[in-house]
Amino acid sequence: MSAEFGKQLQDAIDNGTIKANLAGIALGDSWISPMDFVNTWPEYLYSLSFLDGKQLVEANAKAADCQQIVDAEQWHDASECFHEMENLISQQTAGVSWYNILKVEGTDDWSLRKSSIKSKLSDKRKTFNRYVGYLQSDPLTDLMNGKIRQKFGSTIPKHIQFGAQSWKVFKQQQGDFMTSNYDTVDNLLSRGINVSIFNGQLDLICNTLGVEKWLQRLQWKHRDDFLNSDKTDFGEKQVWGFQKGYKNLQLFYILRAGHMVAYDVPWPALEVVKKIIGKSS
Repeated sequence: MSAEFGKQLQDAIDNGTIKANLAGIALGDSWISPMDFVNTWPEYLYSLSFLDGKQLVEANAKAADCQQIVDAEQWHDASECFHEMENLISQQTAGVSWYNILKVEGTDDWSLRKSSIKSKLSDKRKTFNRYVGYLQSDPLTDLMNGKIRQKFGSTIPKHIQFGAQSWKVFKQQQGDFMTSNYDTVDNLLSRGINVSIFNGQLDLICNTLGVEKWLQRLQWKHRDDFLNSDKTDFGEKQVWGFQKGYKNLQLFYILRAGHMVAYDVPWPALEVVKKIIGKSS
């Protein structure tokens, strides 16, 4: 979404619809290339002892099935295959958290409760619960349905609840879920827009292996210079992570963090924000 919003904003700036200066965009553990993530889940989990050799073969075979469907551009079926792949991985790993591989689903604040994995929910509904459903009880929902509703009074009809349409939206957009948009990142880079990518080391759903894969797909003229640039460490007293960059593209590898980087490692996350916006303090 950040990439697409960035492109739309820059388009509007260029055609004079909006007067603004887009300083750059940040992509944090972002779903840029679905199959690059799906295809690297087995390798990532195998390297961390979550899968044995037999399970690795089984997971790779399922990922290959999804890749074939994506290649045929059967997007609705591809999303269904994704749901099936997720459930296979959850079964193989006894419910590893998709947000932080050091945790189990239901033991962190961002995942579906483990008991629901074995429930009679549809695969689609399980995926919704993992990535969207928990938002229905977060502070933003409470704010929108509470103080904001009070502020606007009768402007907001009583039967309208913030977040109540999420499931319908999720189902409606299912065909879009497995499409990639690294071409949008290419577009931004070619126009000189600063693109900063940061990724948590312990994230499964958008693992860093997948990020490395989609970066190699870029057609940006400076891609190889970026890929071959030196990686340096940053941190205080201990290494918080690594960074590399070239021209208007930079990448931050953040250690000990999962999908929700700022939640897992607040100070390293703040340091990355400072680096992205060019502030030293």
